[in-house]
Amino acid sequence: MNSEILVVTGTTCVGKSDFATELAKKRGAEVLCMDAFQVYQKMPILSAAPTLSQKAQCPHHLFEFVDPLNNFSIKEYYDKVTDAIKDCWERGVTPLLVGGTGLYLRVLRHGLESSKAEQNPEFREEMESLAQQSGREAVHKLLEEKNSKRASELHPNDLKRVIRALEIENFSKQGKQTRDELAHFCAHWEIYCLQAEREALYNKMNQRVLQMIDDGVEEEVRNLLALGVCEGMTSYQAIGLKETAQFLRGEIDRERWIEIFTRNTRRFAKRQGTWWRSMQDIQIINREL
Repeated sequence: MNSEILVVTGTTCVGKSDFATELAKKRGAEVLCMDAFQVYQKMPILSAAPTLSQKAQCPHHLFEFVDPLNNFSIKEYYDKVTDAIKDCWERGVTPLLVGGTGLYLRVLRHGLESSKAEQNPEFREEMESLAQQSGREAVHKLLEEKNSKRASELHPNDLKRVIRALEIENFSKQGKQTRDELAHFCAHWEIYCLQAEREALYNKMNQRVLQMIDDGVEEEVRNLLALGVCEGMTSYQAIGLKETAQFLRGEIDRERWIEIFTRNTRRFAKRQGTWWRSMQDIQIINREL
């Protein structure tokens, strides 16, 4: 059985989807989502999901299939994508993972760690009370003190998961267990990390934000808010959603909206870059934008 896995990753706006589509056609591969927001329905503009043209050129899987009201977990992603990878192998097809979510790539390469911990309702109530009195950042700060690595993976507004992570840290009675569904296949990883000159990349980000506005991101966010998407949900953490919601509510003007939208896009790219610098055995490809 062919156990090759191709990966195309890199920061936002660097051109991963176009590059991956061409690579998939050359290698006879099928594209699998490796992006935390492109899994969600009803937000193709915010998530920069593959276009209909790109999808028509080669098979795409695990894109835009999760309800944005659901908090899609890393475990759920792991289960879905490992099944999809093995299905590709069984059909003699090479899977091609595409996206900028470093955490997804890490668990696929090194396994998914999990800890079983008893639920503690009193502790949860205490943490929820702390969040109400001192803000969600205070609860997140406690997690940083216990497990800075896990804290970096969770947004302070994702209170439910932050509390659960603290619960695991405080009440776990078993050591961590690691699931590695791909290990016994001895998968051969071929990982391409796309990079671009910083100024050119930042210019592309500015253009991307303006293009998203032209494409109708205001209406997309308006529909998501009407659906019930709100703070604390994973989908709400998509860059541009909170900023656009502030603009729609009249809390900021158009100029400020565009300013913080582009600023937060750049900050997101910097966080992504931290992941790739920690990765080993990757092939850097410099692209002109």
